[in-house]
Amino acid sequence: MNLAPNGAPEFLHTPSQVAISPDRHTVVVATKTHGALLSYALGADGRPAASPTTTPSGTVPFTLDSTAGPTGEAAAAWTVLIGGTLYAANAGSNSIPAFTGHQGVVTIGEPVAATTCPGPIDVAASVNGRWVHQLTGGSGQVDEYVRGADGSLITIGTPDTGLGAGSGMPVEGIGAS
Repeated sequence: MNLAPNGAPEFLHTPSQVAISPDRHTVVVATKTHGALLSYALGADGRPAASPTTTPSGTVPFTLDSTAGPTGEAAAAWTVLIGGTLYAANAGSNSIPAFTGHQGVVTIGEPVAATTCPGPIDVAASVNGRWVHQLTGGSGQVDEYVRGADGSLITIGTPDTGLGAGSGMPVEGIGAS
């Protein structure tokens, strides 16, 4: 899949989030500049179809996980769900808000659960939910947090990857195990 007009990956011409549907029959790609969700049917071998079904979103879909209302922040987007708390990387306000859910209703629990380095572009958690990592696109730094029993995020460090837009090697996503 190539979203860039010149074939070169750039922040606004790359997917904002990719997810597999709960029934495992479709992979959905949220796009930034194109304002659309691309859905690819998955074959029996797990490979996506060559052409997607395109659904205009009407806005720039930065995330596939959250339908919560306004956060008071500028650009809450990429999300990770840990034990009933949804954390979002907020590129516009350099923060991570925390949301909670009850009976299918998502509400903001903590508008600023953590402050991040400038330009957070993705957030991930360890499998056990104890560690949360947030990646910045500009500097390539990773904000690291330990998650408290109450869902709070406590800063434990900010290593530099040596990557990022400033180094000429932009980064786009983070994963954790």
